[in-house]
Amino acid sequence: MRCILSDCVDSATFARLALALAREGADMLLCHPAPDGGGMPPGWTASDATSPARPCCLVGFDVAGEISPPPDGDLTDLHAFCFGDGTQQVRIASDVPRLAFGWLSYGWGMALHGIASAKPAESGYGVLRRYHCLLRWYPHGGDLEAEVSATGQRRLPMLRRLLDALRTEERAHTLTETLTEEHREAGTAMRQEKQGAPRAAATGKGSGGDGGDNPYGDVRNHGEGRGLSGAPRDGTAPDDDLALALDELVPSLDATTYPDGVRQVLAAIRRGDTYQLNLTSRFTARRPGMDAAAVLLRLWQHRPAPFAAYLHAGRHRILSLSPERFLRVRGGEVLAQPIKGTRSFDPATTSPGERVRLETALRADPKEHAELSMVVDLLRNDISATCAYDSVRVPRHCATFAVGPLIQMCSDVTGTLRDGTTCLDLLRHAFPGGSVTGCPKPRTMSLIERIEPHPRDVYCGSLVAVAGPRDMDSSIAIRTALYDTTTGLLHLYAGSGLTVDSDPEGEYRETVDKTSAFRKETA
Repeated sequence: MRCILSDCVDSATFARLALALAREGADMLLCHPAPDGGGMPPGWTASDATSPARPCCLVGFDVAGEISPPPDGDLTDLHAFCFGDGTQQVRIASDVPRLAFGWLSYGWGMALHGIASAKPAESGYGVLRRYHCLLRWYPHGGDLEAEVSATGQRRLPMLRRLLDALRTEERAHTLTETLTEEHREAGTAMRQEKQGAPRAAATGKGSGGDGGDNPYGDVRNHGEGRGLSGAPRDGTAPDDDLALALDELVPSLDATTYPDGVRQVLAAIRRGDTYQLNLTSRFTARRPGMDAAAVLLRLWQHRPAPFAAYLHAGRHRILSLSPERFLRVRGGEVLAQPIKGTRSFDPATTSPGERVRLETALRADPKEHAELSMVVDLLRNDISATCAYDSVRVPRHCATFAVGPLIQMCSDVTGTLRDGTTCLDLLRHAFPGGSVTGCPKPRTMSLIERIEPHPRDVYCGSLVAVAGPRDMDSSIAIRTALYDTTTGLLHLYAGSGLTVDSDPEGEYRETVDKTSAFRKETA
């Protein structure tokens, strides 16, 4: 395995490249497209400790092998698959790129904790894959690298042709923009001249026309339009793919039944059965023929999150815009970043002073502060099972950042893996993340199974990239949708953390707010 393709592209070109590959079966993990992360926590840093810790986007295609996690938690085959040459059933050539990525469902977490469910899950326990071709794109600098096996080398000519075609398309778009601007300036100058105003000098060459008619013809309709495979040239989705109104969504727990569920949880808290629980709802819409890859890439460009993903799961497609890191391990150093606490705001109209006031109020809210503190304590306990004695710390608590129209509160929990343990051992002991279950974890998961009418599937599980025995990054699969390409059903999920101070109606409103990225992109 070696890097045998190196290039430099901007985010729009990368998005179109990723779209073309995703439509042919590629999987993607996408960090924030802005070099500085847009003020959010750094996204995917899926490399081993010998490489710089640079957030990057991953595109994997030509699957060399895949494996599902075992319900009994025996990691023998997962270790062989991720860190060696595969298992007896799935052999992996030695030159295949080492990095594996995929998803683990919430259902696998239930199996690990011995919690049975009669609800039919659609995505299974999850899948990790290794690929003959692995692309990495780094927003800071725009570097594009390809790692391929000997088998994957046959795809390199296709990749180069695709990049050349995208650059030709970009040059055509740039010319279109230039000509359109020249025409606009020329038309303005002529109108000013007719009105007796001094004529402004037009920039560039070829300006002209008669009173504003385009002397070049309808260049925008030809030079811009749709790009590869009929997609818009910026790699985005048709507007009607995302125009989801609330009345189109059928919730599993609606404005009446969700607050009723909250009251059941409050009763359980008062009985001492739990002291914090994350209650979710599933919102379903019918979207036959939806271009799921284009939808995700449009959202990634216009409503980015640090841990976005697009993954194939049989006939289903996983679309994730998660803001939350679950566990990162780099050279054996562990970082967990749980999120709890939300405030809605309008980024277009909220002044910096008002945003500071909202952040301060969020940090000072007793309910939100207690909720995050309980999850931090749970995570400290979870990672301590595989971390060295006295290495677990909380260096940052109740920090805030914004993801689109939501202000979030998070903390850092750190530790050092014990000698002889791997990142997969850590993942197995801490899974699923405490921020999407509650405390205490097994008892609370049993309550969730009884109150929620829907299976969570991949939602509240994790998306994972494994680079080595002591190197991994993973997200909590929130702000995540599951699309069925056969039935055309799109499932959106959202939840809210409940404590004894929770307001039932207010918690339901929070779940609706959290679906906004998928609902309102083109509304």
